[in-house]
Amino acid sequence: MDKFWMVLIWGTPSASYKHTSLESAAQEAERLLALPENRSKGAVILEAVQYGKPKPAPILWERIAD
Repeated sequence: MDKFWMVLIWGTPSASYKHTSLESAAQEAERLLALPENRSKGAVILEAVQYGKPKPAPILWERIAD
């Protein structure tokens, strides 16, 4: 699993696109915040830090490399 970032516009239900770099996510956040419907909102850049996959028990958590 590779590290990724997502942009969440405050007040919206979800983020949808996985960015492969923090810089790409920041550019997308700026683009989204410039849209008329988002000008009064903020943006959060989310960073993936762990990935879990089901095992019989317990769930195995792996650290995502920086």
